[in-house]
Amino acid sequence: MSQNKLTPLNILRREKQILRSECAEGEARLGEHWSYVTDNFTSLLFTGALNGVRRKLGFGGSPKREDKENENSSNHGSNGLIQGVLAGLLAVSPLLWEMAQPMIMGFAMKKVKSIFTRKKKKKKRRDDDDD
Repeated sequence: MSQNKLTPLNILRREKQILRSECAEGEARLGEHWSYVTDNFTSLLFTGALNGVRRKLGFGGSPKREDKENENSSNHGSNGLIQGVLAGLLAVSPLLWEMAQPMIMGFAMKKVKSIFTRKKKKKKRRDDDDD
């Protein structure tokens, strides 16, 4: 039984190729999300703020939501504008997290790597007695 067994080097090359393709797909997806956020971020925030103000004034939302909001507003005294902005941020937070996660991981990896590969500085000896 002669099967095509891959050598360890070929296995590593194949894994490298797979990782590069996954990385390219991730970059493309991240680019799409970035373009969506840049195109729609202000409109999402504005819409969220406007909906928050409308709900605070009593012009929007379902009866169940209004009851919950009345309870929350009486307990916390929150502002409709702040709620709207937070709602807009919550709408785009998954996209922002997906964009921030690779940056955070890269930063953390650099810090961990620097801990283990820290270069020691050579100290110059001074002869204070000779001067």
